[in-house]
Amino acid sequence: MLTCFLQRVLPFTLTLIIGAALGGFFNPFGARREVSRIMRTELHDYSNSKGRACKQRRFKRHELVAETKPLVILFKPDARWPRSLEMGKEGVSPALVRVTFGADSKVQEVEPLDNWSRILRDSDMKGAWKAVERAARQIQFEPETINGLPVSVTKEIEIRFMVTD
Repeated sequence: MLTCFLQRVLPFTLTLIIGAALGGFFNPFGARREVSRIMRTELHDYSNSKGRACKQRRFKRHELVAETKPLVILFKPDARWPRSLEMGKEGVSPALVRVTFGADSKVQEVEPLDNWSRILRDSDMKGAWKAVERAARQIQFEPETINGLPVSVTKEIEIRFMVTD
């Protein structure tokens, strides 16, 4: 029974001892320096109720601030009012759409907002929505960046109609 126990425990114990020795040999004080660099402390004097001061350590808080650069739209085209829809072109209001701008500088998705979801149910107005979607996909932009890395962002954009005679 003792030999069985030694056969199982002895290799584990020897591995642990050798690993700790090698770890201390190759990095004797590196871990200790890293901890002291990360956890810099300040001593503050606090007086207790009897008027005696006691020193306590308080850890400094490292404020992490992300450096961001907002989305910049370089070019936003107008949508062309379809020639098949001659009626109603006098009072054409801009279309409000939700556009997902990708990190790869391409428009990922275009969704209708406002009254356009109602207008899309009308089969005659589908040509107008296609013109809005085409114009939104042609938007040229610089993507938003956080710490220098581009990220995808969703914004509401107004697309105006260009009415040609």
